Amino acid sequence: MFRQTLTLQIILLVVGLAGSAAFGAATPLPIDVPVRAGRVDLDLRDSRVTILIDPDSEPRLIITDAIAGDETEGFALLEDGDGKLRIGQPFGSSEIAPRLDIQLVLHPSHRLAVQGRSLDVSVEDARVELGQDELLLLQEESGMERAFAARNAGVAKRHQFDLSDSALRFTGLAGGEVKGTQLDVFAESCRGPLLLQLEDGQVRVEGHVGTVFARGTGTRFEVDGAVQTVDYHLDGGSLFLIGGGRAKGVMREAALTADQWNGNLSLEGQYSSFTVTNGGAGSRLHFRGQENEGRIEGWTGAVTVLAESGTVELKNIAGRVELDGKAGASFVGEELGDTVRVRLETGSFADLRGVTKKLTMNLLESDIVARELTAVSGKASQGRVELTGIDSRFELELDAVELDVDSSGSSSNSSLALRGNSRARVALLDPCRVILRAAGDSDDAVSVSGCEVQDQGSRRALRRVVGGGRPTTIVTIEVDAESQAEVWTR
Repeated sequence: MFRQTLTLQIILLVVGLAGSAAFGAATPLPIDVPVRAGRVDLDLRDSRVTILIDPDSEPRLIITDAIAGDETEGFALLEDGDGKLRIGQPFGSSEIAPRLDIQLVLHPSHRLAVQGRSLDVSVEDARVELGQDELLLLQEESGMERAFAARNAGVAKRHQFDLSDSALRFTGLAGGEVKGTQLDVFAESCRGPLLLQLEDGQVRVEGHVGTVFARGTGTRFEVDGAVQTVDYHLDGGSLFLIGGGRAKGVMREAALTADQWNGNLSLEGQYSSFTVTNGGAGSRLHFRGQENEGRIEGWTGAVTVLAESGTVELKNIAGRVELDGKAGASFVGEELGDTVRVRLETGSFADLRGVTKKLTMNLLESDIVARELTAVSGKASQGRVELTGIDSRFELELDAVELDVDSSGSSSNSSLALRGNSRARVALLDPCRVILRAAGDSDDAVSVSGCEVQDQGSRRALRRVVGGGRPTTIVTIEVDAESQAEVWTR
């Protein structure tokens, strides 16, 4: 009976090997052999793999039956030759081809490739410190683009993982590449370029020193404590950033969140959302995209936003702000602590409050509302401009624009030029003087109430007695034959 059972198992094993494009020799379990090859390849399913990279330990391979242990009738496939050790599984019953438990000890010089499905993989590099040559190589490749880091001779190609429906845990890994679908990846205290290309998975990276290349479709990435670069490309899914360094990339129908990120941040997106809070450390944030929703709050560096449609909110920004909107883009900003430059086209809109330094604007077929300003200058054509609470001067050139200005400060050199059937309503602080430059009859073009008026063309002046010691607010108003202005004191 025993002989019949053994014969049947061998027949099933042979049939399994013949139908599976398998490799190597069927070796009975358990297996305990030294590793002499310079490269190790694993092609597995439904198994557990534990790998230790240690220069002080003898390279070794131990394989057991993950269910039956030593009381097993199972096999593994081994092929050792041409400097490569290949490890796999036959196809057959769970007795002949059981779930494997593989323990592998490698030297740092070994090359490793793991592929398969439904695996639980753990890799630990026991080296606390790397050699100087290897450290320099990691730094060099981490600073390069993905094509360089992923070249066949590169650091990342030393450790390759191509899996599906699997879990991976890396500790201290010095360079690696991960591809696959529905993966759960955790990388802790790793070094050098880490290439991640996943579909429908999740990744958490903690304390990485080097560059993380995050490529995902419907994948959730978390990077906490990266100190060099995060290079990302998202199609769906999300990216969450905490720490410092530099992050740059592209996203589509995805979400990015950066909290306390101290370093340059470059975003490009379509139909996406982003939230950046409490970071900057004097660095730059640059965003470009179409149909996005974004929020930036508590950023201590400079901000540049180039948006086509979509909405971006800004609050408590310490550095210089540049906003460029097209195709109906909308900006809402408050507590902007440096200069602000706004350029709007084709139905875009900006609503700003609390600009500590100068606001400069250039508008075409767009509108702006700005309050609590220090100083304003710029041009606008075919739109609406509303400015209130200007502490200092304003210099505006308008063409076919509806303008409302409420100036709360004294300035001796503000100016307003109106063309193309513009309409302006201006409230000035008392006492005030208006200097007129009118193409036609100034009485028809400009209505002044409560201010001293000087018609620069005729040099005649209509004066009124003013009291108090406050400096006189002086505004030069130039109007063409089609435009009109109304000025009064408050």
